[in-house]
Amino acid sequence: MAYKWSWAFGPETALELNDLAQWQFSSTSPTIYSSSQDIIHTYTGDASDRWALQMDHANGGVTTPLKVGAGKGWVSFYFYFNDPANDFEISRRIIEIVGPISLKTIAIQAQGGNNFSIIINNSFIDQTSLGLAKDTWHNISIKYDMTMGTPSLGTWGAELFVNGISAASGSTTHGFIQPETEIYAVFNALEDAGKFTMLSDLIFYDSLSDPNPYGQFVTRTEASLDVSDSGSWSPASNTGSNAQANNLSGAIAVTPVVAEANPLTGEYVRVNTDILGTTLGLDSFNTYGVTGHLFASGSSATNIIAGIGHNPSGPFTTGSAVVDGINAYAWTSSGSVGLVSGSSFVLNAEVSGS
Repeated sequence: MAYKWSWAFGPETALELNDLAQWQFSSTSPTIYSSSQDIIHTYTGDASDRWALQMDHANGGVTTPLKVGAGKGWVSFYFYFNDPANDFEISRRIIEIVGPISLKTIAIQAQGGNNFSIIINNSFIDQTSLGLAKDTWHNISIKYDMTMGTPSLGTWGAELFVNGISAASGSTTHGFIQPETEIYAVFNALEDAGKFTMLSDLIFYDSLSDPNPYGQFVTRTEASLDVSDSGSWSPASNTGSNAQANNLSGAIAVTPVVAEANPLTGEYVRVNTDILGTTLGLDSFNTYGVTGHLFASGSSATNIIAGIGHNPSGPFTTGSAVVDGINAYAWTSSGSVGLVSGSSFVLNAEVSGS
């Protein structure tokens, strides 16, 4: 039962997300997919630098990094639909949850009257009857299970919640679907150019007993202070200052960096965030989990691990080692460890060797 992965969009272009963070965009043209602050999903007191992804094209899609979700659990996001003349374009799939073994999907597909249907393995399962309003933010949360069955005969099921309300559900058993242990997602706009769909606050949980993510916001917090390092990094750690933290904060970019010419196994860079209440502009709040995101580039003989913790000395929750090579993305999540307004957390980037 854990917070698996989350994403808050920032100022990165589609091309930067493609090249630096293992997203896949069907087009990197800024006229089709772009980060925007024109319409954002926000809360009272929000002090963060919040963005949303504007999607002006429905033929193609925006694919998350692979294996960010579990074989069962929840996927949640917020969307905003704008079209002064029309409703949803029927049969547009706002999300497809993809099983990488079978390459089959659980899809949420637009239907008439601004409704959605559940489509599993291209077969209709059930449909909502809510008739959603345009020009406002809505939440879609999908409780799904793609783990049941045998390699030759899988059983997949899903329940669709819209704005916290259970609106459609069902399952199917078929020989073309297989039990999955990991998933990724593909997002699409609901209309073509000029009639945009905004996407925000992506959350993945890994258990059916996890809470419905409706009402949860996802935001970015940045490293603000150096903690320590091990090795010959440039710049070197300056405890209590921000020599390294400044280079590990902000938008995903090639520079500035914290670099080492010959990193050795076990060497690390460790930085700390500011107090979360200050960063988020909230005197009190509850968190459901934290995801640490890390970008690395260099020799393919070296692995990098992203770790996060709540104390400068650890222990740290770490993700899988990723061969950094050119433009590698590493991440890890806290497993639903809650934080409060007076909390901060530590990002630990560690070399694991070849």
